[in-house]
Amino acid sequence: LIENGDDLASGNRYHRRYRTAQVAGKLHASGPSDAAVIPVGGAQLTLTQGDIDLTDLTVRPGGDPQPRLAVQQLDLDNVDFNLQQRTANVAVVNITKPDPTAGLNADGQPDLFDLLSDAASKTEHEASASGNATSPASASGSPPFNAHIGEVALRSGTVRVTDRRYEPAFATNITELNAQLRDVSTEPSQVTQVKLDGRIAAAAPFTLEGS
Repeated sequence: LIENGDDLASGNRYHRRYRTAQVAGKLHASGPSDAAVIPVGGAQLTLTQGDIDLTDLTVRPGGDPQPRLAVQQLDLDNVDFNLQQRTANVAVVNITKPDPTAGLNADGQPDLFDLLSDAASKTEHEASASGNATSPASASGSPPFNAHIGEVALRSGTVRVTDRRYEPAFATNITELNAQLRDVSTEPSQVTQVKLDGRIAAAAPFTLEGS
Protein backbone atom coordinates (compact mmCIF):
# COMPACT_ATOMS: atom_id res chain seq x y z
CA LEU A 1 0.00 0.00 0.00
CA ILE A 2 1.32 3.43 -0.95
CA GLU A 3 0.30 6.07 1.54
CA ASN A 4 -0.27 9.67 0.48
CA GLY A 5 2.94 11.65 0.99
CA ASP A 6 5.14 8.57 1.39
CA ASP A 7 8.51 8.06 -0.19
CA LEU A 8 8.39 5.33 -2.80
CA ALA A 9 11.53 3.41 -1.92
CA SER A 10 10.95 -0.30 -2.23
CA GLY A 11 11.92 -3.46 -4.05
CA ASN A 12 8.50 -4.17 -5.50
CA ARG A 13 8.28 -7.76 -6.71
CA TYR A 14 5.91 -8.90 -9.42
CA HIS A 15 6.61 -12.62 -9.19
CA ARG A 16 4.74 -14.04 -12.15
CA ARG A 17 5.35 -11.51 -14.85
CA TYR A 18 7.90 -8.90 -13.86
CA ARG A 19 11.44 -8.91 -12.51
CA THR A 20 12.28 -7.18 -9.28
CA ALA A 21 12.28 -3.41 -9.82
CA GLN A 22 13.33 -0.69 -7.41
CA VAL A 23 11.03 2.32 -7.49
CA ALA A 24 11.92 5.54 -5.69
CA GLY A 25 10.29 8.95 -5.51
CA LYS A 26 7.74 10.92 -3.54
CA LEU A 27 3.98 10.66 -4.03
CA HIS A 28 1.38 13.27 -3.16
CA ALA A 29 -2.34 12.98 -3.93
CA SER A 30 -5.00 15.56 -3.20
CA GLY A 31 -8.71 16.01 -3.76
CA PRO A 32 -11.78 14.02 -2.73
CA SER A 33 -10.93 10.34 -2.79
CA ASP A 34 -12.27 7.03 -1.55
CA ALA A 35 -10.20 3.87 -1.24
CA ALA A 36 -11.42 0.57 0.16
CA VAL A 37 -10.41 -3.07 0.11
CA ILE A 38 -13.25 -5.58 -0.08
CA PRO A 39 -12.08 -8.96 1.32
CA VAL A 40 -14.64 -10.97 -0.70
CA GLY A 41 -15.27 -10.13 -4.32
CA GLY A 42 -12.17 -8.08 -5.15
CA ALA A 43 -10.90 -4.59 -4.44
CA GLN A 44 -12.33 -1.18 -5.18
CA LEU A 45 -10.16 1.87 -5.67
CA THR A 46 -11.49 5.21 -6.85
CA LEU A 47 -10.12 8.73 -7.15
CA THR A 48 -12.46 11.51 -8.26
CA GLN A 49 -11.34 14.94 -9.44
CA GLY A 50 -8.02 14.47 -7.70
CA ASP A 51 -4.47 15.52 -8.47
CA ILE A 52 -1.44 13.22 -8.29
CA ASP A 53 2.15 14.49 -8.11
CA LEU A 54 5.29 12.38 -8.29
CA THR A 55 8.71 13.95 -7.78
CA ASP A 56 12.19 12.52 -8.37
CA LEU A 57 10.77 9.27 -9.73
CA THR A 58 13.25 6.54 -10.70
CA VAL A 59 12.67 2.99 -11.90
CA ARG A 60 15.68 0.69 -11.64
CA PRO A 61 15.56 -2.97 -12.71
CA GLY A 62 16.96 -5.39 -10.18
CA GLY A 63 20.72 -5.66 -10.51
CA ASP A 64 20.96 -2.65 -12.83
CA PRO A 65 23.19 0.12 -11.40
CA GLN A 66 21.52 2.84 -13.49
CA PRO A 67 17.82 3.82 -13.53
CA ARG A 68 15.95 2.76 -16.64
CA LEU A 69 13.68 5.75 -16.16
CA ALA A 70 14.06 9.01 -14.24
CA VAL A 71 11.51 11.82 -14.09
CA GLN A 72 12.00 15.02 -12.12
CA GLN A 73 8.28 15.85 -11.90
CA LEU A 74 5.13 14.03 -12.99
CA ASP A 75 1.81 15.81 -12.44
CA LEU A 76 -1.63 14.36 -13.18
CA ASP A 77 -4.40 16.95 -12.96
CA ASN A 78 -8.11 16.27 -12.51
CA VAL A 79 -7.93 12.49 -12.29
CA ASP A 80 -11.01 10.27 -12.36
CA PHE A 81 -9.99 6.67 -11.72
CA ASN A 82 -12.16 3.67 -10.92
CA LEU A 83 -10.49 0.28 -10.64
CA GLN A 84 -13.74 -1.63 -10.37
CA GLN A 85 -15.23 -0.06 -13.50
CA ARG A 86 -11.80 -0.13 -15.20
CA THR A 87 -11.92 3.51 -16.25
CA ALA A 88 -9.27 6.21 -16.05
CA ASN A 89 -9.60 9.79 -17.23
CA VAL A 90 -6.97 12.48 -16.77
CA ALA A 91 -7.35 16.08 -17.94
CA VAL A 92 -3.64 16.97 -18.12
CA VAL A 93 -0.37 15.10 -17.61
CA ASN A 94 2.76 17.24 -17.20
CA ILE A 95 6.13 15.46 -17.42
CA THR A 96 9.19 17.51 -16.55
CA LYS A 97 12.74 16.41 -17.40
CA PRO A 98 12.14 12.74 -18.19
CA ASP A 99 15.34 10.76 -18.75
CA PRO A 100 14.55 7.25 -20.04
CA THR A 101 16.86 4.76 -21.72
CA ALA A 102 15.64 2.60 -24.58
CA GLY A 103 17.18 0.40 -27.23
CA LEU A 104 17.70 -3.03 -28.70
CA ASN A 105 19.71 -5.88 -27.21
CA ALA A 106 22.15 -7.93 -29.29
CA ASP A 107 19.36 -10.40 -30.17
CA GLY A 108 17.15 -7.57 -31.46
CA GLN A 109 14.82 -7.72 -28.49
CA PRO A 110 13.76 -4.35 -26.99
CA ASP A 111 15.61 -3.87 -23.73
CA LEU A 112 12.33 -2.88 -22.07
CA PHE A 113 11.63 -6.62 -22.05
CA ASP A 114 14.45 -6.89 -19.49
CA LEU A 115 11.84 -5.81 -16.95
CA LEU A 116 9.85 -8.96 -17.67
CA SER A 117 10.53 -12.39 -16.28
CA ASP A 118 12.39 -14.76 -18.61
CA ALA A 119 9.23 -16.73 -19.47
CA ALA A 120 7.06 -13.67 -20.02
CA SER A 121 9.79 -11.95 -22.02
CA LYS A 122 10.20 -14.93 -24.34
CA THR A 123 6.45 -15.34 -24.77
CA GLU A 124 5.83 -11.69 -25.60
CA HIS A 125 8.78 -11.50 -27.98
CA GLU A 126 7.64 -14.59 -29.87
CA ALA A 127 4.03 -13.38 -29.97
CA SER A 128 5.15 -9.99 -31.25
CA ALA A 129 7.28 -11.58 -33.96
CA SER A 130 4.41 -13.82 -35.09
CA GLY A 131 1.84 -11.03 -34.99
CA ASN A 132 -0.20 -12.81 -32.31
CA ALA A 133 0.52 -10.49 -29.41
CA THR A 134 -2.23 -10.29 -26.80
CA SER A 135 -2.70 -7.75 -24.07
CA PRO A 136 -2.49 -8.78 -20.40
CA ALA A 137 -6.17 -7.91 -20.05
CA SER A 138 -7.25 -10.19 -22.88
CA ALA A 139 -4.96 -12.96 -21.65
CA SER A 140 -6.55 -12.88 -18.20
CA GLY A 141 -10.12 -12.54 -19.51
CA SER A 142 -10.62 -9.14 -17.86
CA PRO A 143 -12.02 -6.26 -19.93
CA PRO A 144 -9.46 -3.66 -20.94
CA PHE A 145 -9.19 -0.31 -19.22
CA ASN A 146 -11.10 2.52 -20.86
CA ALA A 147 -8.63 5.39 -20.54
CA HIS A 148 -8.46 8.93 -21.88
CA ILE A 149 -5.94 11.73 -21.36
CA GLY A 150 -6.88 15.19 -22.58
CA GLU A 151 -3.33 16.49 -22.94
CA VAL A 152 0.20 15.24 -22.30
CA ALA A 153 2.94 17.87 -22.09
CA LEU A 154 6.57 16.75 -21.92
CA ARG A 155 9.29 19.30 -21.26
CA SER A 156 13.10 19.24 -21.38
CA GLY A 157 13.41 15.50 -21.90
CA THR A 158 16.43 13.36 -22.72
CA VAL A 159 16.13 9.91 -24.34
CA ARG A 160 19.22 7.68 -24.43
CA VAL A 161 19.03 5.25 -27.35
CA THR A 162 21.34 2.23 -27.80
CA ASP A 163 21.39 -0.43 -30.53
CA ARG A 164 23.49 -3.38 -29.34
CA ARG A 165 23.02 -5.43 -32.51
CA TYR A 166 26.20 -3.87 -33.82
CA GLU A 167 29.83 -3.96 -32.65
CA PRO A 168 30.57 -1.45 -31.32
CA ALA A 169 27.04 -0.62 -30.23
CA PHE A 170 25.40 2.43 -31.75
CA ALA A 171 24.34 5.00 -29.17
CA THR A 172 22.94 8.49 -29.34
CA ASN A 173 20.91 10.89 -27.23
CA ILE A 174 17.79 12.86 -28.07
CA THR A 175 17.98 16.03 -25.99
CA GLU A 176 15.92 19.18 -25.42
CA LEU A 177 12.87 17.03 -26.15
CA ASN A 178 9.51 18.76 -25.86
CA ALA A 179 6.25 17.12 -26.82
CA GLN A 180 2.53 17.75 -26.74
CA LEU A 181 -0.11 15.08 -27.28
CA ARG A 182 -3.84 15.78 -27.31
CA ASP A 183 -6.67 13.27 -26.91
CA VAL A 184 -4.70 10.15 -25.96
CA SER A 185 -7.15 7.28 -25.63
CA THR A 186 -7.53 3.52 -25.63
CA GLU A 187 -10.49 3.99 -27.98
CA PRO A 188 -9.33 2.80 -31.44
CA SER A 189 -11.29 5.49 -33.27
CA GLN A 190 -9.73 8.33 -31.27
CA VAL A 191 -7.19 10.41 -33.22
CA THR A 192 -4.25 11.73 -31.19
CA GLN A 193 -2.61 14.98 -32.21
CA VAL A 194 1.18 14.91 -31.77
CA LYS A 195 3.77 17.67 -31.85
CA LEU A 196 7.36 17.30 -30.71
CA ASP A 197 10.77 18.84 -31.20
CA GLY A 198 14.29 18.25 -29.94
CA ARG A 199 17.88 17.62 -30.95
CA ILE A 200 19.63 14.43 -32.03
CA ALA A 201 23.19 14.01 -30.76
CA ALA A 202 23.02 17.56 -29.35
CA ALA A 203 23.39 18.90 -32.90
CA ALA A 204 20.60 18.13 -35.37
CA PRO A 205 17.29 19.85 -34.52
CA PHE A 206 14.05 18.17 -35.57
CA THR A 207 10.32 18.86 -35.43
CA LEU A 208 7.50 16.38 -35.92
CA GLU A 209 3.81 17.21 -36.12
CA GLY A 210 0.83 15.11 -37.11
CA SER A 211 -1.88 12.76 -35.89
